[in-house]
Amino acid sequence: MLVRLTTSQAQEHWPLIRNGIGACFPDEGPEFSTHVLELLGSEDLVCWIVMAVDRPLGFCITSICKEIGSEDKYLLLYAIYAFPDTDVNPKIWSTSLGILRRYALSESCKRIEAFTDNRQVIEIAKNLGAKTRCYLVWRLDGGTS
Repeated sequence: MLVRLTTSQAQEHWPLIRNGIGACFPDEGPEFSTHVLELLGSEDLVCWIVMAVDRPLGFCITSICKEIGSEDKYLLLYAIYAFPDTDVNPKIWSTSLGILRRYALSESCKRIEAFTDNRQVIEIAKNLGAKTRCYLVWRLDGGTS
């Protein structure tokens, strides 16, 4: 099940979330994680925990964004992370996407978007009906991604 955390719950679980943020954005420094925590506190970003009966399996961080030009709103999956040694059942992905879809619709979003280079996540997304496209990045600060 996917559970939306309150800002105080996100802060309470920050040590777990921070490690996942580091894995999702390996080229960013510690100040990046601090900035993500600030945005979670201001509700510009929302953290959702994927829960099994007895333990967390992973999390995603989302943001409501507006497309330049059309002003259409979309839900951005800013970070998706599964905790190590976690076997995430395909039904959990499907159920979690359904929860995010209902949330996005309640916020008048036209679509859900995500960026990843994780092949497993891409295949799961395809199986759940996502269109996949290539996303190009040129780092201008000397980073590698």
